[in-house]
Amino acid sequence: MRWPSPAALLLLAACAGAARAAAPPAPVPETLEDGSELVVVPLPAAARSSLRLVVRAGGAQDPEGKGGVARLLGRCILDGVVDERGTRLEEMVRKAGGSLTLHSTPSATVYALDAPSDKLQQLAGTVVTYVTSPRLSLVDLQKEVPLLNTEPEPRGARLPWARLERLLFPPTDPNSPVDGTPLSRERIERDDLVAFFGRNYLSTAVTTVFAGAITLEQARTLMDQSMRLPPAIADDRPAAAKVDPPSLPLTEKQSGPQHFAAVGFKLDKGRRRACQTFARVADMRVALAVGRARKAPWIEVRCLTLRGHDFVVASSPARSPDPYAFPDTVEKALRAAAASPPRPKEWSRVAQGAQRSLELLAEDAPALASALAAEAALARAPGPGPGHTDVSAVFFRPDQAWAPVRDMAKRSFREDQMLQLYLSPAPAEK
Repeated sequence: MRWPSPAALLLLAACAGAARAAAPPAPVPETLEDGSELVVVPLPAAARSSLRLVVRAGGAQDPEGKGGVARLLGRCILDGVVDERGTRLEEMVRKAGGSLTLHSTPSATVYALDAPSDKLQQLAGTVVTYVTSPRLSLVDLQKEVPLLNTEPEPRGARLPWARLERLLFPPTDPNSPVDGTPLSRERIERDDLVAFFGRNYLSTAVTTVFAGAITLEQARTLMDQSMRLPPAIADDRPAAAKVDPPSLPLTEKQSGPQHFAAVGFKLDKGRRRACQTFARVADMRVALAVGRARKAPWIEVRCLTLRGHDFVVASSPARSPDPYAFPDTVEKALRAAAASPPRPKEWSRVAQGAQRSLELLAEDAPALASALAAEAALARAPGPGPGHTDVSAVFFRPDQAWAPVRDMAKRSFREDQMLQLYLSPAPAEK
């Protein structure tokens, strides 16, 4: 799942002359009585509204030798029949003017509903009901498996960021990707889908995100009426996904469909908040340093969470005049950016950018819901308890304490935690 970066949102805001919608207040995630988590951002004026039902279970929990169970289960749920006329869930949503899509990762499965605001509650209630109580006894695997095998590659699978993730986390068996292969999917039986659902679709593994023309009270009522997963009990614990360490240090020069350069570091645990502050300041400082050195005309600094690990990465989609000097220039610029706190004018620019980003998201309920769902999909401690989706990365407010940033750089900006990737349409040099 991809959404506009803070830098991209800031650029759009700068180019738009019209007054922006007021930025909504940050939502407060709450734990419902059944143990699931609810995140709601009311946008009363939204023409289209969104639901994201996040299940923190994905391909990493597939049974050995049967890769693709998590995605096949999601596909079967979308194709599930919802009435006596044989209408499929996905088809029902489409006829009402909405869209229902499936996004799967190694650690999560996300059901994404976007619909006209006046249809959201009706459609969302049906989606929640059928995702949490699918009729798996009616699944026809002889139909579903061939359909899954012919599905196009997930959007973004060929983008440079996906390439970087595959390099950082190479599969143990290159012939067995997370979503499985046609051969591994042929081995899947209906009992495998039922067992996966029973083990992983637990209320404590579910976060439901609403963004649009719906209030918190309406969302609570909808979930109370539609949720079919049993309430959490003391020992309810979703199966923990295996978190593999990234393959670092990483230095790769490869051929690719486009120019792309990335330099960054894996961060130690507990550094996400410091990274969010640092990235917005470094975005300005690194771009200035790299521009002065004429190593790239455009660069962006962002925080990433991949497979349960946090990274800070500076990237450029433009061809560098000197790809061999680019990593060294960017590394020095990142270290220099963390060394001294921002000046008042820099803090002001960061605050203005954060405000404009939120104003843009307030006009785009699907993008806002997807951004919050991406945070909800991150791995967390299993078991019942309060909601822990970190909304601060989306509803960012500058924290002028710079000591955590310095400490992050001191402990994490090390050669053994460094990554460098350079892609070029020309054949990669050996």
